[in-house]
Amino acid sequence: MAITDIYGNREKRYVVIKHPDNSSVKYCYCFETQVDKTEVTDLGQTPINADTNFPNPAIAGTRNVYPPRMYKASSGISSLCSSEHVAQARQQGWGRAGKGKFPQPRSQSTETTGFTETTRGAVIVYVECPSEGGSIKYAWYMQKKQIAKIGNDLPLLGITLPSTDADWQGLVFGSDLPRPPRASKVVAATETDKGDTISVFYDSTITLPDGWIHSEDLVPFSSYYA
Repeated sequence: MAITDIYGNREKRYVVIKHPDNSSVKYCYCFETQVDKTEVTDLGQTPINADTNFPNPAIAGTRNVYPPRMYKASSGISSLCSSEHVAQARQQGWGRAGKGKFPQPRSQSTETTGFTETTRGAVIVYVECPSEGGSIKYAWYMQKKQIAKIGNDLPLLGITLPSTDADWQGLVFGSDLPRPPRASKVVAATETDKGDTISVFYDSTITLPDGWIHSEDLVPFSSYYA
């Protein structure tokens, strides 16, 4: 008989997830749950508090990286599972209710010199973003025309286009926590145009290039405890 109280307090936990094709890409995926911890001992869930030492970069609320979900018919419980506990959980009567997800390599050129302020489309870029337990490659789609306006400042902001399989496999899209800071700059489109303001994420470890100002703070993973 299940002992989980669906009206009880939600507890913060994490599971360690590992990329199936790159064992060096690991995260502590953090989430909140009302499932009683005694009912998920097979799933490798670890409680979180302000003193937790994460063995891998901690992430929360991501869109393209998440763990497998397991279901146990005897208790009616469904919850997230550590990558390395899936086989053990199956031996204890759990079935897979949802596959985990990690990014895979794509075909995308790293050449940006041909972009202009009228070029359509977008490319995937990333910046390094610190978290507890390590840093992540925070990724998003950037308009090609925006890259043209940024010009030579793109690498100076720490913005990178993925170029290797390892780069692609390590991308984290849309992480609620952590989230990198933003910087802005007024860029003139033409000699007669007053210009427009560009706002982008940037690597918090760099010194901003001339003309750029800090506009939004880094959202640290520590705010997860608030």
